[in-house]
Amino acid sequence: MEVEGWTVVSFTSEPRLPDGRPTTERCGIERDVVVERLVGVGTAAEKTMKRALLQVPCEKDDGGALVPGKATLVFPSDAPSTTDAGAAATAPAPAPAEPAPRPCAQGEKPLSKEKLPPGGVPCAEVESERGVPFLKGELTRFGDVQITNQRSSFGVGIGAAALDDALFLQLRPDLNVHWGPFSLGLGTPLRFEILDLSQLSLNDPSSAGTIFAETGRFRTEDWDQLEDFFRPLRFLRWGKKEERLYVDVNRVHPVTLGHGQLVRRYNPNLDIDEDNLMVAADGYTDVGGVELIAGPLPLPRLVGGLFFLKPLGGFVDADNVLGKSWSIGLTAVSDLNAPTVLDGRANPADGRTQLAVDSSGQFLWSGRNNPVGDTVQGVGLDTELKVLKLDIVDIKVYADWSQLFFPPDRSAAQAFNAFSAGGATLGGLVRMSFGQTPVRPIEAESEEVKAGRAPREMKAAHAMRIRVEGRSFDPRYLPSYFNTMYEVDRLQFGTTAHGERASLPTKVAFLAAQEGEPWRIGTYLEASYSWIDAVGATVVYEDALAMGAASQPVRGRNLAIHLETMGWGFLQLFATYHYRNFDDFNGLFTFATDNEILYGGGRIELLPILFINAGVQRAFRLGFTEDDVERVEDSHGRRYSSVGLENVWAGTLDVELGWQF
Repeated sequence: MEVEGWTVVSFTSEPRLPDGRPTTERCGIERDVVVERLVGVGTAAEKTMKRALLQVPCEKDDGGALVPGKATLVFPSDAPSTTDAGAAATAPAPAPAEPAPRPCAQGEKPLSKEKLPPGGVPCAEVESERGVPFLKGELTRFGDVQITNQRSSFGVGIGAAALDDALFLQLRPDLNVHWGPFSLGLGTPLRFEILDLSQLSLNDPSSAGTIFAETGRFRTEDWDQLEDFFRPLRFLRWGKKEERLYVDVNRVHPVTLGHGQLVRRYNPNLDIDEDNLMVAADGYTDVGGVELIAGPLPLPRLVGGLFFLKPLGGFVDADNVLGKSWSIGLTAVSDLNAPTVLDGRANPADGRTQLAVDSSGQFLWSGRNNPVGDTVQGVGLDTELKVLKLDIVDIKVYADWSQLFFPPDRSAAQAFNAFSAGGATLGGLVRMSFGQTPVRPIEAESEEVKAGRAPREMKAAHAMRIRVEGRSFDPRYLPSYFNTMYEVDRLQFGTTAHGERASLPTKVAFLAAQEGEPWRIGTYLEASYSWIDAVGATVVYEDALAMGAASQPVRGRNLAIHLETMGWGFLQLFATYHYRNFDDFNGLFTFATDNEILYGGGRIELLPILFINAGVQRAFRLGFTEDDVERVEDSHGRRYSSVGLENVWAGTLDVELGWQF
């Protein structure tokens, strides 16, 4: 065994911890050894032998497991040198070296040697990056549609929910469990109507009687589909994104595949009457891996996967960053029933467009009730390479080509041929992780740590992620086609005045109409910062321009801003704002059009058993105008809307009795 130019010729003690206790561990240990090496040149070289202390530290591998680090030797100042191997081997072992100081706990002060408990490890008020793992995964909860308690808790909330023009009494049982890599969330709101202003008309005094007509009614809209009966399960998760094993069943946050060129932060819950459940599972080794998504459950309609290989991953050393990180991936994703045109009619009175909906408020189209109808399929090929890996920063670059395949429109009135289109992306991701902070509060540490007999586990204190992409794509293709807005865009894509979305085409039909338009060139910029256990922020901007004279809108400009607090326990806040498919910034934060989305929430601890929870969102719901007279089913079981999906406000406020820990 070679260590620092010396050859270990014998071990004169069993492995032990720095405080002298025996151990069978492979790292974080020390042993007394005898070492030798040649001193001098040629025939004058002599073999020198010394007693030394061999120290083997612990490091974390890519999966977070502790493995032996680089061994070092410590030579006692009084250790004699000799050319007699026997004398060195039989010499008494040196006294164990004093353990290196560990970082002081929060509020802890260094103790003198006289005051240190027996066997205690001294602490020092110094910062050291050594041993602090690099922070991976998403830095914020950007994309979440509701607040989730980051602490384990149980309780019952009693309050009110305002959904569009109606007010409801809300009872909300809630359970959150976070235990190591495992997380579970259970609970769903039960709502009973208090009043409803949707039928009130200032021109009709008799309509006032409708305000309290259904007071006490249980809100069945929350339970009118098969998937609604899974509502009590909010999330079930193991691990984190970018770990070797990650499984996530949730209705709270979005899903992404790979670099996001086909699926980026897809969220199935933009309609305030929807609460769909998605599943995502990732796994990887040194030679490859897989990412899978499916939903909404229990009968998935959007399904996809990424399969990647690392051709050199099993053959090169961990220090070979380029060879270890190079990967080639193949992505496939499908919407198994994507509408190409919605059923509707021209209003008999004035000719305006009206969309047909069923009694549950769902749009109708040919084959809608089939498990598999017209499919939109995406296929992507990508490669990535990590070009820099240091203790506090790493940089990866990647290239993608993605292709979408669209079905024909089955409407005789607006028929178009099946088509496909694609685009290329060159991107880079910079990740930084620096500083250090304890993994858990001192009161949650083991007695060994509290007594100073074991070092405290640390993590990064700050982290940043910056993603930059350049794009070029066919006008009949859009990057990140299955994105945050997809569940609305697939039905009605584009922008228009508030309350006039019924005239918008489906996303498939919009892209079909771009035939003959010039190619697009664009960019995607994303930056996230996290002050760990304090605050986090994410900003996203993407844009695209036509590479020539265009007669059709590009619809590629989007902005998103996210802010949150993290880990405070007594106070948790988040807010996410999306401005989609806009032409200029004049409408930013005006909430005057149907392309602005807002999600926000908060939780504050008033007493150990008393909490206030609040949430607000500006999302989508099926709307009607006052002169949509057919608001009840016609002879074909249909209703007609001149609006379609429109932005509406919703909010909740409750008082929770419970406990969090």
